[in-house]
Amino acid sequence: MKKKTLLFSALVALFTIAFNNKSSAEDYFGTPYGGVASVIPGTIEAENYDDGGEFVAYHDSDAVNHGGAFRTEESVDIESTTDESGDYNTGWCAAEEWIKYSVDVTEAGDYNIAIRYGTEIGGKIKISFVSGVDTVTVKTDAPANGPWTVWDWLNVPVKLKAGPQVMILYPGANINYFTFSKVVTGLDLQKSALVNIYQNPVTNHLKLSVVADKILIADLSGKIIITQENSNEVDLTNLSSGMYFVKIGLNGQLVTKKIIKK
Repeated sequence: MKKKTLLFSALVALFTIAFNNKSSAEDYFGTPYGGVASVIPGTIEAENYDDGGEFVAYHDSDAVNHGGAFRTEESVDIESTTDESGDYNTGWCAAEEWIKYSVDVTEAGDYNIAIRYGTEIGGKIKISFVSGVDTVTVKTDAPANGPWTVWDWLNVPVKLKAGPQVMILYPGANINYFTFSKVVTGLDLQKSALVNIYQNPVTNHLKLSVVADKILIADLSGKIIITQENSNEVDLTNLSSGMYFVKIGLNGQLVTKKIIKK
């Protein structure tokens, strides 16, 4: 946590309360990073928050980017990540800080937010979605998972409206990225295009389009080699080249697909 003077903290509190109590998303003047809102379902990199600056697209407790990386002219703290995927992560979070992202939800319904996070001391993460005059907020504890350089997953359910909205992150931990997956219920997943494997043939890391309850990797004889739970990716680094089966468990149903490991 960064040290703050009492006067600065009081001003921060007044501005933050005033800004975050605006009546609707129409009062927001930030613009999407790169000019296009992030699409849900999909992945949002934490460092790709909106343009607009302090008290518009974000609030940071001081004017320094303590990570010294990426958007160095702004005060959101960003560093090069130690995670196996992604280039940067946000960090050095303080209680009153927030970051905003313009998002576009393609279809209303239930989603899972897979949050890639790290924290040495534990914290709380809150995410709000502002759509018109409506706001949906989810909260989760972020358990300490080792040194700040260690990464883990949090899975948080949320029900979202369709269309453009503003996502507000109150970090509570180092954040690498978020992956939003549509929750599928009552469908024949074998026929559903919602369960896709990215980059097949795969090199070292298998990624799915959904966060699965369980992922099983089996050889051609059917022997289970790897088991992964509550994730959308599996590390295949130690597997030999060849063909394997991927069994994907979701909502009590099982999908089997073939992959080629390079």
